[in-house]
Amino acid sequence: SGDQEGTIKYFESTLANISVIPDAHTNAVRGLSFSPSDSKFVSGSDDGTVGIWDWEGRRKEAVMTEHGWDVRCVAWHPFYSLVVSGSKDNTVKLWDPREARCLSTLYGHKNTVLAVAWNPMNGNWLATGARDHLIKLYDVRAMKEWLTLRGHDKEVCSLAWHPHQEALLASGGFNGALAYWMCGHLEGGGSLTPHTYIDNAHGYSVNTLAWHGVGYVLASASNDGIVKFWGREVPGSNLVQERSDYVDPLVVRRGPRLPEPEEEAAAAGGGRGGGGGGGCPGRQTR
Repeated sequence: SGDQEGTIKYFESTLANISVIPDAHTNAVRGLSFSPSDSKFVSGSDDGTVGIWDWEGRRKEAVMTEHGWDVRCVAWHPFYSLVVSGSKDNTVKLWDPREARCLSTLYGHKNTVLAVAWNPMNGNWLATGARDHLIKLYDVRAMKEWLTLRGHDKEVCSLAWHPHQEALLASGGFNGALAYWMCGHLEGGGSLTPHTYIDNAHGYSVNTLAWHGVGYVLASASNDGIVKFWGREVPGSNLVQERSDYVDPLVVRRGPRLPEPEEEAAAAGGGRGGGGGGGCPGRQTR
């Protein structure tokens, strides 16, 4: 996990703190993501840097500084030695962590990039979400944008690809909305509206999303202090046409509403191929 002070902490599954890396960054840590081997991880911070870390040795191996502003999200590729980061400078950068160099820069967004996520099935599709309310899909084989997803009314704060359905992407918005997208059938370009849009999934920003390993349940966590589990649609449901009439999912935790500070650090433990970041105010990701 990472905090507002730039500290990175290691925890056991019992949440017992076993190690602390003080001053890992000079500003808030916004995103963390593990490599496919789990031996390395990447961090992104408001100090404008991307760090590559050795997990066992608890030491920083490389620092990338090419972003011109705060780094809001990071994600390690699910198969390869390739890292992606999104920044307040409106850009998405791809990095070679072994040589600590930038391989490519994507300029598709017009505002802060808050979320990035690799497709865990094919490893070729990269989804990015930003404060311009848009989700961009890139094919990294050609370093080319091939879809723009339009449907969110506010900032896109979180993204999560389904672990087994290649074309299914979930996204969360700053206004508490949750959207499902079917992307594969429009490969080649164009715009796409949500397959399903849940207007009031949460009362405040959806800070993080995570699919169950089998893929039949989606967990969402929000700045309203609530974690919810979402199941698939009931056969014959007209949820595709409805934007607000939706049966509440299982609420597994409820706490007092968290404050909405202008800037608050995120704690992220992104899995392989998953998204990471902490761009939305109050975003905290595990």
